[in-house]
Amino acid sequence: MDIEKKDPQADRPTDISQLLHEIKQKALETYLEQRKNNMPGDAVSAWLQAEEMVKKAHHFK
Repeated sequence: MDIEKKDPQADRPTDISQLLHEIKQKALETYLEQRKNNMPGDAVSAWLQAEEMVKKAHHFK
């Protein structure tokens, strides 16, 4: 049985604009969710949280 190992870098965006777009979208979702549910946080904290989520999703350290 031949098992292929998935390259973690294969899921990474090919350019910085794609990565920034993903972060921007996730930050907006996070910020709006915070506002909707009266949760603490602001745009900066939503952006930082989005950066972490996107980096993890694309296997960045």
